[in-house]
Amino acid sequence: MASQIDVAPTLLSLMGIEHDSCLFGQNLQNTPHYKPRAFMANYLTLGYMESGLIVELRPKQQVRVVEAESGTVVDQSQPEIQVMINRAISFYQGASDYLLQYGAAEMGLPNNIN
Repeated sequence: MASQIDVAPTLLSLMGIEHDSCLFGQNLQNTPHYKPRAFMANYLTLGYMESGLIVELRPKQQVRVVEAESGTVVDQSQPEIQVMINRAISFYQGASDYLLQYGAAEMGLPNNIN
């Protein structure tokens, strides 16, 4: 399982190019450290998938966790589900914070993106 963000680090590795960057993706060939997960998004929902579960981050801080295969809603009170929810939030929040601090001006975007 992989996401589009894994393409760049994997291609750089395949081409033998060493890089020390802030890429959010993983080198898919770095099997000892590879952790299968996927990121997805549509107009209003961000998604994070790992271990057969999908965390849906929705508007107004709504969160839903479902089983990937069945779509069955999962009880969020379990500690391991809370860890996964926090991990999903931290990935997206970290990317947003990085963009705001380092990348917005270079991309021609305003620094006040929310």
